[in-house]
Amino acid sequence: MHCKTGTACSHWLRPATVGTGTVAWPLMAALLLLPACSGGDGHGGAAQDGFEVRLPGKLPPTGSRTSGSIILDVTPDWSGDDASDDVLVDVTRPFQFDNRLSVVKNRNYLRFVIADDTGRETDLSVPIQSWNPGVQRTVVATWGEGCVHLFVDGELIASGSYPGELLLQPGTPITGDYGTPSGAAAAVTRVTLYGRPLEPEDVHDDFAAHSDAVVLSTSASVSEDGLLSQLCVTLNSNGHQVAGTQNDLIWDGTCARLIEDTCTIDPHTGKTLFTGVRDDSLRTLVLDFDNTAPIDDGPLYCCTFVMQPTDSGQCCSFLIANTGAADPRGNVIPSQATGGRVCTGAAAASSCQP
Repeated sequence: MHCKTGTACSHWLRPATVGTGTVAWPLMAALLLLPACSGGDGHGGAAQDGFEVRLPGKLPPTGSRTSGSIILDVTPDWSGDDASDDVLVDVTRPFQFDNRLSVVKNRNYLRFVIADDTGRETDLSVPIQSWNPGVQRTVVATWGEGCVHLFVDGELIASGSYPGELLLQPGTPITGDYGTPSGAAAAVTRVTLYGRPLEPEDVHDDFAAHSDAVVLSTSASVSEDGLLSQLCVTLNSNGHQVAGTQNDLIWDGTCARLIEDTCTIDPHTGKTLFTGVRDDSLRTLVLDFDNTAPIDDGPLYCCTFVMQPTDSGQCCSFLIANTGAADPRGNVIPSQATGGRVCTGAAAASSCQP
């Protein structure tokens, strides 16, 4: 079964039942035979107000003293499941405990640590056992107005709050890229500073702009009563000619429920949407047997979810996995993905929810 533009199917995909177009069969085969790979918005490019730093360096003389962001491109020599420690970046004056920040690998965790002007330390820690040597990761840490956020590869991983202010003086030393034991370090190939907390859309755009691969990402809107959410999967082609895509969209069924037959293709793609639902996941193919022209960057398709109500509200995570992309001749194009979150109720109103 296949779905025409603007319609949807709720049957699991079966390659033998989706058409006979001779031009599109190589494209279909390329997408269906792609191996699984884990995985954002096409918002028009990365922010342009960043300040590039080479390690060791110093904070620039301009910009906010109390809020900001730091972006690191990191290629580790270590595995995420080993016991080594590695300081990726450290922003502090010698012998100073307050008003400092660092991003470190501490055994099996990536940690974003700040100490504000009260001297209190705030720590966001996330497991990184799945990290492999030689694979580049993009880490983004933001702070300001009492909130801290940590992103990895364009996706928000952790958030927290701190009681005081983080006062970083211009000229404060920036060091990093050293590990213990000797040799257990990571190559930090890019350090970019911003004098403001980057929005999730900025982080997605930066990740996409510095990737050589096609990037699929999510964007969402929530109804005023917080009971419905429209979630869209978006394409950033990064200069590739993308004629078709595939992905799995995965969510927590205790948090959100897909409304049957609400997934629709964006008509600007000129493509057809094939979908299949299994448990709390949706598999999709975006392609057309009569039209193998490249797809413009922007939304590919959108689906409507019922958000499960709670007294305090909640944030539901939506993951993109098993991504794939192919050009008009059916050749596979490297692809990546970033998931997202939908927050409702008090969780959405929280000052530390981006």
